[in-house]
Amino acid sequence: GLRVDQLHQEFDDLQKLIVERNQLQEEFDQHQKYLLDTAMRIVQLQGEQISENRKRAQEAFEQGDVQKANVILDEAERNGDSLFAEYERNESMQAQRRKNIHQTIDDMVFQISTVMADTERPINERVNKAIELYRKAEYRASVTDYDKDKYALLLFNFAGFVFGFDLYQEAADLYGKLIALYSDNPPHSLENPNCATAYNGLGLSFFRQGKLSEAYDYLNTAGVIREHVLGQNHPDTASSYSNLGNILYMQGDYPAALNLYEKALSIYEHTLGWRHPDAASVMHNMGLVFWSLKNDPQALQFYEMALHIRENTLAPDHLDIATSYKCIGKLFYSQREYAKAAESFLKALAQPTKKQSS
Repeated sequence: GLRVDQLHQEFDDLQKLIVERNQLQEEFDQHQKYLLDTAMRIVQLQGEQISENRKRAQEAFEQGDVQKANVILDEAERNGDSLFAEYERNESMQAQRRKNIHQTIDDMVFQISTVMADTERPINERVNKAIELYRKAEYRASVTDYDKDKYALLLFNFAGFVFGFDLYQEAADLYGKLIALYSDNPPHSLENPNCATAYNGLGLSFFRQGKLSEAYDYLNTAGVIREHVLGQNHPDTASSYSNLGNILYMQGDYPAALNLYEKALSIYEHTLGWRHPDAASVMHNMGLVFWSLKNDPQALQFYEMALHIRENTLAPDHLDIATSYKCIGKLFYSQREYAKAAESFLKALAQPTKKQSS
């Protein structure tokens, strides 16, 4: 109708204005570059003049012509006053420019949300654009004295984003920067649980790359900080125990893994309740340990407890539910109970799974 046509016209007009604005911006950038190059050359010439005047004053002084030396240095003093006044003006201008850049960083962070919310664009395109914005924002924040707390949040969100899309090395680099930021600023010391979160993220990034030794070191550091700052009965401390248990399980140290899983499960049961998805994840992992130890009855018990909790707390399309059915099916298959195995495998296949984390 008329309203739709009007909206299309307004959109076309807006597009033309954007094109014109971009052309003007390009011309402005070219002129600004010329002016900056000219200003830099002037500064270099000023430096050369200062050196020359000092040389002339030194020569006059050494020749005993003190009056001539003072005349030259009086002129140098006036030039110095003028240069310092110019420096202070530029400092003020630079501070405003830095403030403007920080506002554009905030805009890019906001734009990441709008890009990811635009469901009409393909997901790969949205993700690539978001990562491009994150990289620009992070670099500019790192070189313009951006607010430390806001920079830490930017690093944390960026790391979590790329981790979620399997860019584990980039995530590790970002968590490393976050740890350095906390370590370099007294308020953000190792007493801060956020620092433990950064170590935890770094450890998980290495874990996903199969670098188990490095992963264990960082995850253990996270656990030590959490024990010290949060106490041994905190869910985050339990998470550290669980993560360390995962590494020990991957390394084949089943008794040590089981010990950590039991500690984690006990904390979750007391803090979150045994019906929580985090408790279910630990139960499932304990099932994996018992299956590796050839203790099928115990393995099946923990698998089924985890599945029961997951089916009652997670979305029907959650990947963890399909994983539970798959593991139960493998257990029945190993026992040659093929009918039960087939039933579990079919349930796993029937799950319209999405990649989620419990």
